[in-house]
Amino acid sequence: MAGRRPRSRQPELFARSKRSIIEIAPTHRLVMITDETDWTELEELVQEIRRRKLKNEAGRPPHLRALIGAVVFRALRKMTYRDTEDQIRHYAPARYLCGLTETDWTPDANTSRTSSSCSARTASTSSTSTW
Repeated sequence: MAGRRPRSRQPELFARSKRSIIEIAPTHRLVMITDETDWTELEELVQEIRRRKLKNEAGRPPHLRALIGAVVFRALRKMTYRDTEDQIRHYAPARYLCGLTETDWTPDANTSRTSSSCSARTASTSSTSTW
């Protein structure tokens, strides 16, 4: 088995946590955008657009706050849906922007793509466009 890293013969008494605790600077660009944005107004706007496009409201309600944050993040960074998904899953300021600091849930690329058709116009007209 050449090439494999040898495992430690002495296991740790307590397993290391895979959950990191990362402090985000209050001056970080995404933190400032998050704190300055009126999320209630954005959610109401997106909900109204969504109601006009849907034939019925059957199914699970969407995580609007997280999805709007994902659309804003993608617009700011000009990245693909897959890259956006990866960044939101692993980048603390992006999770903060999406309101996901207290949960393990992350929108996947397909969910973001579906919601962006409703939210793209909203994100471009929000107060975040000046950042």
